[in-house]
Amino acid sequence: TQALAAELDGSGVRVNAVCPGPVNTARMRKINPNLDRSTWLRPEEVAQAVLYLAKSRAPALNGLVLDLF
Repeated sequence: TQALAAELDGSGVRVNAVCPGPVNTARMRKINPNLDRSTWLRPEEVAQAVLYLAKSRAPALNGLVLDLF
């Protein structure tokens, strides 16, 4: 993420990554039926993080890795 952001610096393209932890989806519930889901993210929470980065015009938000837990 940081290498690509540096490579594209000055081009107007920003590069960021969103790395969510477990997300409460039907597939995850099927794969991990016995795990505690109290800490799982809702899909909407991941979407909000992506939208925040996409809508931001702040040039400082470039080369970020946003870990969601």
